Amino acid sequence: MIDLQCELPAFHLLDRGFQVFPLSQNSKVPLKDTHGYLSATSEHENLFDWIVREPKMNLGLRLDTSNLLVVDVDLHGDNNGRESLIKLSKQGMVMPSDTYIERTPNNGLHYFFKYQGKATRKVNVLTGIDILTDFVIVSPSEINGKRYKAVDQRTFEDVKPAPDWLVEMMKPNEKPIQVDFQLPKRKKYMGKLIDELMTGTETGNRNDWLTQMAGKLFWTGADPKAIYNLLTIANNNLTEPLNDKEVNVIFRSIMRQERQAVN
Repeated sequence: MIDLQCELPAFHLLDRGFQVFPLSQNSKVPLKDTHGYLSATSEHENLFDWIVREPKMNLGLRLDTSNLLVVDVDLHGDNNGRESLIKLSKQGMVMPSDTYIERTPNNGLHYFFKYQGKATRKVNVLTGIDILTDFVIVSPSEINGKRYKAVDQRTFEDVKPAPDWLVEMMKPNEKPIQVDFQLPKRKKYMGKLIDELMTGTETGNRNDWLTQMAGKLFWTGADPKAIYNLLTIANNNLTEPLNDKEVNVIFRSIMRQERQAVN
């Protein structure tokens, strides 16, 4: 959580040529009237204006324009990435421990690496592991009284180049899978819904379409976190995706309706 007395870490990121953006206090939600990482700036004046407006805002870092990649390792609950790290290590793909690392409020880890590539978000590439090149929340942000903190007092000066195996993992498949057959059995509800999510819609119908998709996903009884990830994927698959704020508004609206229906 940033305040006027401890704003220097944010300005130090700008001095390194990175771009940052504001998040609401105690959350990962973009500050009102901003557009998530699309509002990211390297201008000190813009950052100062945000801090004056919301002195206890959290801080987001845009990764693609900062030439960074983050490996997000979840180390708690059922979605635990520890076993995935062990499996990678056994295959010769060791996660470097000498780069800049932040510990998250939920006891996860964010490994930062130098990398040049397009903004993307590969969710659950292995159990409990996401790879991010679009944006990430960073220190000194705070969630429920717990901060994002650097491990071993390292700084962004310690960020190392992404290992070759990680760079290879980011490359798109050379040849897309060719599907030239139809499944013999009758398509069920989830099959139809997946088709709808991946087919998308026209630019002028994006909000209504994504709202309908959110309602259908909640109807399945899926976990809200999984629903949010699917909505994000579906939105990013559109020719002109909605900004993060609009997706968040849609998701929260439908989730609120579902809660009221249950109560």
